[in-house]
Amino acid sequence: MEENERVENKTERSENIEKLSYGSITIADNVILDIATVALSKIKDISVEEEKGMKKLRKNLSIEREEGEESDKVKVNLKISVKYGRSIIDIAKDIQKKLKEEIENLTGLKVVEVNVRIEDLIFEEPKNVDNIERELERNLEKLDEESKEETEGEDEEE
Repeated sequence: MEENERVENKTERSENIEKLSYGSITIADNVILDIATVALSKIKDISVEEEKGMKKLRKNLSIEREEGEESDKVKVNLKISVKYGRSIIDIAKDIQKKLKEEIENLTGLKVVEVNVRIEDLIFEEPKNVDNIERELERNLEKLDEESKEETEGEDEEE
């Protein structure tokens, strides 16, 4: 494939990469990993509650590029634990779809595979008064943090 054809193909896939004649645009694997981590954190059947969980999630992701480092084709590999109670196949398919869409939309790269390995099931604690109180406290703390951030954002605008 000639260089001009490759440039045209990349341009067609992403509006963000329109004029490659100005120079090259390279998206590092770390950026793709970050996008995948954020996308995964939005899926309800995956347990990510704290920053520690996000780091573990990212650690269990890997990116492979086809045809060298500057290839526009990537494979995503993921090892994950999911919450018990829903079809594991449905969860894995949701993960594959979400990762493929997010990475392709944000980078213009072509995701050729999303390989998901379910390594563990997470069983939620039975609901009792102590658990409900702890959950309520966490939710109140989150709301308090969000309202502080909104207030700070409003103060900066003024």
